[in-house]
Formats: sequence, structure tokens, C-alpha cells
Amino acid sequence: MKKFIQLMQLTTFGRFLLPLGIILLIFGIASMGVKDARNYIKVSAVVSRAELVQEAYTDSDSTHHDAEYEIHVKYTVAGREYESELGILSDVKVGDQMNVYYNPADPSEVVQMRNQAIIPYIFVGVGALALIGGILNLIKAAQKLKRMQEQEAEWS
Repeated sequence: MKKFIQLMQLTTFGRFLLPLGIILLIFGIASMGVKDARNYIKVSAVVSRAELVQEAYTDSDSTHHDAEYEIHVKYTVAGREYESELGILSDVKVGDQMNVYYNPADPSEVVQMRNQAIIPYIFVGVGALALIGGILNLIKAAQKLKRMQEQEAEWS
């Protein structure tokens, strides 16, 4: 039991870094699959439909959450009008104007904002560093524990 406690004390930082690294790696890799909207073109749109998804509520800790709506927008590209689902937003009403970005190859495809393609790579990089740091910390802890056991054996 004493050795287990020593191992836990020596690996605290590593036990934090390993799951953090794994989570960041998974999130970064998963977000690489998100649409690359860097080349999308900005256009003005009008909210044409807002369907209630989640009513406004207040948590037990008094945190207020606004109502959320599935938003559809109308916009015009090259003289042709499109209507597309934009996603779920709060605090938006039918008739509100907003800027959206459409895919020049398929103008019916629209997003609210352009993604930054570098962000997933940052998550992967930081996740890899955390994972490596956690592994190195665990290796150092195991070596230190082994040295402590050898020293204990010499003293007894």
C-alpha cells in the first residue's frame, strides 16, 4: 500500500496530463473534419424562420440561459434567392438581418462564420505535447520509485 501511495504522489502531474492530452488530440482530430469555410463568401441574410428548440430557463445556481432557436435564413447570390438552415442560435427573431458565409461551389451551403483552419492543429499540437509530458512524467516517477526501492533494500 505504501508503494501505491508513493506512486500516486509521484505521478500526480502525469495523471493530469495524460487524459488532457488524449482529450485535446481527439478534439483536434475531430474538428479537422469540420467544413473548411475559409473560401466562403460573405453575404447579408434575413432570418426567415426561427423554430424553438429549447425554452429559456434558469439553472439551480441562478445562471440564466436564453431560448434557443433553429434558424433558417434567406439570402441572394447572383440574383438567385436561397433559403438554408443556419443552425441553432439564441436571441434571434424572424426578420433580423445578419451576415453569413456561403460556399461559392454550392451557394445553398451556408455557415455563420468562417472557421480558422489552424485551430484544430493547435489542439492536436498541444494535446500531443501534454500526452508526451504525461508519459515522460510517468516514466520519471517509475524510475524514481525504483531507485527509492533499491535504496530501501540497501538500508535494510
